[in-house]
Amino acid sequence: MREILFKAKRIDNGEWHEGFYWNDYPIVVEGYKRGREWKHYIKDSDSGSDEDFQVDSSTVCQYTGLKDKNGVKIFEGDELKTKYGSIFSDKDMFEYHLWAYRNSMSFTTVEVIGNLHDK
Repeated sequence: MREILFKAKRIDNGEWHEGFYWNDYPIVVEGYKRGREWKHYIKDSDSGSDEDFQVDSSTVCQYTGLKDKNGVKIFEGDELKTKYGSIFSDKDMFEYHLWAYRNSMSFTTVEVIGNLHDK
């Protein structure tokens, strides 16, 4: 079974953070609050602190279950360096890329070099 894991950029400092993704719609009990918005969080999975960090929802990326040649986890949106050039592991094309590389080369030659949200 594949590990369910997400990463996203924190609102407070713009750094990537990995963990369990969840969102919340704040409820105002004492009247209606205009402009309410969903808040998005990543629960820390690395340090064991059980801390939640608010993240930018447009940067949320899910773990693909694969690792590159250095053991780095490959997430949706990661830029992968291959011997044929670089590709993005986006949601629409990722299955095609997986098929192509499983049939032509192994992931021992692929390296994560960035993410589309870093550009």
